[in-house]
Amino acid sequence: MCALQQAPLFAISGFAVDQGAVVLTGLILAPEGDADAVRVDAAPGIAFEFDYPLPNPHAAEVYWYWPNAAASAFRIRISLADSTHVGPAFRFRVSFRGRGDDAVECLRTTILLPKDLGAMQTFPGSPALRRVHTYNTIGNVVCHGYSDAHRIVEIAHGHGFDPATGKVLDWGCGHGRVTRYLRMLGANGPLHGIDIDHQNVEWAQRHLADITFADGPLMPPTRYRAGQFDLIFGISVMTHLAVEVQRTWLEELRRILKPGGLALLTFTGDSAVAFSSRFLDRAWLDEYKTTGRGPDSPNSDLSGIVSDPAYYRNVKQTAAVAAEVCREQFSVEAIHPCMFGYQDLLVLRSPRRPRRRAPSA
Repeated sequence: MCALQQAPLFAISGFAVDQGAVVLTGLILAPEGDADAVRVDAAPGIAFEFDYPLPNPHAAEVYWYWPNAAASAFRIRISLADSTHVGPAFRFRVSFRGRGDDAVECLRTTILLPKDLGAMQTFPGSPALRRVHTYNTIGNVVCHGYSDAHRIVEIAHGHGFDPATGKVLDWGCGHGRVTRYLRMLGANGPLHGIDIDHQNVEWAQRHLADITFADGPLMPPTRYRAGQFDLIFGISVMTHLAVEVQRTWLEELRRILKPGGLALLTFTGDSAVAFSSRFLDRAWLDEYKTTGRGPDSPNSDLSGIVSDPAYYRNVKQTAAVAAEVCREQFSVEAIHPCMFGYQDLLVLRSPRRPRRRAPSA
């Protein structure tokens, strides 16, 4: 399983304010279990202490295949009194000895915590949070949502998207976990979000007034006009759609993207298989290794929310297989393993010329 996990992972559990300090907690899986291979750096002016490794018994169950996972917890303690950092967010970078240090790896391993208290308020109740991510708390949502929004903006900008004016759709927006932070990160054009979780959409419509949210159908078409968006991103959406449903939605995403527009979509591939391996049997793994796609399994997270109980699935496919499906509608500009936790990211470009229709008989 270690061979399947394509990069050392880290995750934020949450943060708390404690007697003049902000304390971030989470886990880091050290390369080959060697804690000395992990380093955390901060932006200038941030006074902090980094405690690692710390005991983490639960991680030993989840990451049973990773050496020393039982000692993978960390704590970052930021001294507010001693910090002179200027900027909208506390920024940290987790680096791993032996890994590359290019711009993509830097983005993958950056942790951001916004300083604005307004970014830490107004969220739905815990059932709605858990439908977006099983382990979400407000402390977790703030750090992950802001950091994920930063990755979306930076990756899209690196592929020619103009955050100052570009039109954006968050496909699978939930309660606005990521979309709510885009404005703070320079995305000043029209922002839209769509989701099949009508309860979360209704909440977002009431509380996040500068974003246009809409209920989404289980199957296309959507209400959006052709070529409406410069950028569409979907975090953990294709991960829950059977492959034929993926194909139908990819055609719709192409329709509503302008020619040459970008789609950033995550998939669950090798690293996700390793993460889920304690629930998978040998027959499933053999099929995945042979075909690049394991049998889908039911997911009850949206039970009672969507009309078709069989619609929402757990779907795992290698990045190569996912890219092959996407190439039916898009060109693939990049694949970034583990860009969003254990989920891989595909950077897709809509064709710059409209598809030609076949001549009529």
